[in-house]
Amino acid sequence: ESIDEIMTLSNLNELYLSHNQQPFNVALSAQIGLLKKLRKLIMQGSGLIGQIPPEIGQLEHLAELDLSHNQIIETIPNTMNEMTTLTSIDVSNNGLSGPLPDFTRLTKVKKLDLSFNSFTGVIPPTFLSSDDALPFLEKLDLSNNKLSGGIPQSFARISDRISDGVFIGLSGNEFTGIDPIVCNSSPYGCDGIVCSIGKFNLKGKQTSDSDKCDDCSGNGAPYLGTRECLADMQPVTQPVQPPVQAPVQQPVAQPVAQ
Repeated sequence: ESIDEIMTLSNLNELYLSHNQQPFNVALSAQIGLLKKLRKLIMQGSGLIGQIPPEIGQLEHLAELDLSHNQIIETIPNTMNEMTTLTSIDVSNNGLSGPLPDFTRLTKVKKLDLSFNSFTGVIPPTFLSSDDALPFLEKLDLSNNKLSGGIPQSFARISDRISDGVFIGLSGNEFTGIDPIVCNSSPYGCDGIVCSIGKFNLKGKQTSDSDKCDDCSGNGAPYLGTRECLADMQPVTQPVQPPVQAPVQQPVAQPVAQ
């Protein structure tokens, strides 16, 4: 069956189409909105391209969405912010871009993984601002995007959950500041959220007494949460080739006139 034919099976509750031997290489069509009873949509590494259609917001019962490891581009549709039944969203390892959605309507989300994309701009002050959502949160991963600016004070509502074992990933972005209040719940201060500018760690933060953020010389760690010191990365030098000598022209003897 083609992916469009599958989308006509309106009584489906769960759809698993991950890691196909023959990737679809098509975009998720607007017909996804026909699967009104769907609770799980798992299409990890299935060869999806194009955009996430806004019709996905019509899946009123969807709890688990995994579209990771595909080639999805553009922005996350606003309709996904209205999907209040979602408990798990994984769209990591795609080509998604644009500003970070605030997901203010997600009140039951346990996992939100937006890592390894190209989201830009700042973390919205209203990001995951619903008080109802915080007790459920177990994992929030925004790492390896192009987010910039400062990590706002409002993010402290989320970072306070670190003491409850919640994973928060912010490394590999372009953050240049963090409100100190965000760091209050971390046993390692702000380095426990993201390594300071001028420091680095393979995880982008300190996670234990022995796994500290190390100093990075020069301008090798210009952002918070740097994972590798650029100053330590030696440029690859190409072997110098000797100059090519032009062939010496031998004088040609001219015949002597008799």
